[in-house]
Amino acid sequence: MKNKKTLLITSTLILLAIIIFFTIQRNKTGESKSFFLNTIPLLNQDNKTKSDDAKEVIYPPINPAQTNYQKVAEKITDQISEIEKDKMVDDLPIYIDNFVTGTKINTTINVYSLVSDPPTSVRIEIYGPNYNNAGLLSEDAKAFKASFEEIKKYLKSKKVNLSNLQIIYGNRQYIQDTATLWVKEFKLLD
Repeated sequence: MKNKKTLLITSTLILLAIIIFFTIQRNKTGESKSFFLNTIPLLNQDNKTKSDDAKEVIYPPINPAQTNYQKVAEKITDQISEIEKDKMVDDLPIYIDNFVTGTKINTTINVYSLVSDPPTSVRIEIYGPNYNNAGLLSEDAKAFKASFEEIKKYLKSKKVNLSNLQIIYGNRQYIQDTATLWVKEFKLLD
């Protein structure tokens, strides 16, 4: 009986100490509050999150300034490109995730068109290779080549001739330059 009384008194004191601790912590100002109290929902607690205080997010323009449409359109006429694009327009966007290239780099292939793009062009973007590593013998170039050949094979099954399309490779100038170099050097449009 004496043990039960001692246990009851001890439990009550511990519970009282916890209540006092939480009351003190809850009444502290924002910066000095304990971190773990932010994870415990307390009654009458301000439900405002940090994201409510965040400034308005500014999104970049849909069409990056680095996309050079004139360079894309100078090689192939709009009429020829439009005929080829019409063959594939019902399949857009084409998305192949985690494509195994035979190198240690797996890629994601994305073929699509933006509203802001010329109606005769199509974007072919291959994510995974490092376009800053432009060497033809690099793993990045080999991964790009394998990925490009895969999308070329798919589009050929739809009777699309890639060499008659106005193609935009990515949305950064260095990506466009490296991809164009690889396509030319590997003769991927032949």
